[in-house]
Amino acid sequence: MRGQKKSTFCILIFACAVLCAEPVPPNTPELDYSAPNYSDLLQGYITHDMQMERLMIAVERSRLELEEARIVAGFDISLSSGDISMNFLDGKTELSASPQASISIPLLNNTKIRGNLPISAALSGDSADDVSLSGGTLSVSTSILSGIPETQRIAILTAERKLHTAERNYQYRFMGAEKEFLQKLKNLYTLDADFFKANEDLIIAENDFQLVQFQGYRETSANYRTALLKVRGLRHTREERFRTLQRELAYFAEQCGYTDSSISLDDLPMSMPESELLVITDFSEDTFIALEDSRWTHELNGLTRQADKDLTLDGSLGYRFRESSSDEQFHYIEPGLSMSYRGISAGAKVSVPVNDPGSPSLSFSLGWALNTGRRDKIADSKKLLNIREEQLAITSAEDSYSTTVSDYELKRRDLLWEQTEQQEMCDLHTELARDMEQWYQQGTATEKDYRAARLNMHSAVISVVKSHIDRLTYNIDMQLLFSEAAE
Repeated sequence: MRGQKKSTFCILIFACAVLCAEPVPPNTPELDYSAPNYSDLLQGYITHDMQMERLMIAVERSRLELEEARIVAGFDISLSSGDISMNFLDGKTELSASPQASISIPLLNNTKIRGNLPISAALSGDSADDVSLSGGTLSVSTSILSGIPETQRIAILTAERKLHTAERNYQYRFMGAEKEFLQKLKNLYTLDADFFKANEDLIIAENDFQLVQFQGYRETSANYRTALLKVRGLRHTREERFRTLQRELAYFAEQCGYTDSSISLDDLPMSMPESELLVITDFSEDTFIALEDSRWTHELNGLTRQADKDLTLDGSLGYRFRESSSDEQFHYIEPGLSMSYRGISAGAKVSVPVNDPGSPSLSFSLGWALNTGRRDKIADSKKLLNIREEQLAITSAEDSYSTTVSDYELKRRDLLWEQTEQQEMCDLHTELARDMEQWYQQGTATEKDYRAARLNMHSAVISVVKSHIDRLTYNIDMQLLFSEAAE
């Protein structure tokens, strides 16, 4: 492999020397291939890629959504003054308020603590008289059987996955942008080869036309007019291909952050980073993105189905006191329990007076919703279908992995064969062009044969470069298939 790389480099250097050694005909753009900085052009292309900015915005948005999900599932405190009323009577001000406070912890079985303390006071001058409490409540509720904590955890997992995917897409955009960059380079090389061929064909046609003129054919003769039309047609073809090349080159320059006139054909890199062809079996099957995503989706949906419980059970414990008009205070302990199951709901609450425990009071409720139970049965059937669909997606991804491995192994063998074949053809054409140049200078070869050899060598050099691009693109495509490439 190292020998092949060195041979490729030497061939390209000699090819460029031969191409530049031939005097360029008048009015023909000069084709002098140098080796500019590939990294600078690529960096400029990535810097001016709008897709990168959009993906960065997606990363920031996903990070904020994760932070929001953690806040929603976390510890929360709420304070309120309640309604405050003031009455002004005979130089006194009667003030009443009902301050409230609550604490919620969704991840702790959706535990909630609430408190309320109504207060009243009479103000006269700078002093407060008759401050009194008319009552108060304190309650604690929690979910004994509920999917709320799991739902909150699932929301956090979903947000984390979304952030992970956004960061992976952003990182992979660097490789995606390089692939686009390489494809544009490949297109420019193709346009360059087309223009070079059109230019060589025109030169040969002009020489043939000069020969017709030298042979004395009249302008009205068929030979003269045929040769002239061929020259004019090829001149039009050359100009058309030149304009196409210049237009694409200007667009490429703008995408790389240059002005449309600051990059010429000389700035197209003929040498690129060397890279060994990757082997797809070196990547773990578990990191195959299609398979990883389908498995993660199945796992997340499984957690969601587990959180969707048929039976829910909630418990509460409260303390309440009130004060009568005779300033007598009454205190109560109030435990409660509620449940629901497929449209059936029930609740019970006991209020036990602390002053008289033997005289409790009981309140309860029952409820039934016909369609709720029917919808729950349909939901169960849909869950089974979703499970089958998710399993099919996993199987399909596994099959896709096997097919992808086979396809990339075949591509790899084809690229290795093409690399060897193109290099051998480039060696042969380069050697022939070198000999043909000597024979042409010695007068033993015609200019037409010399230019044909020169054209073939130019095409072979471009083919070697395009083959190199295909190998770089192959590696990028393979890495984009696996999540471990972003690590």
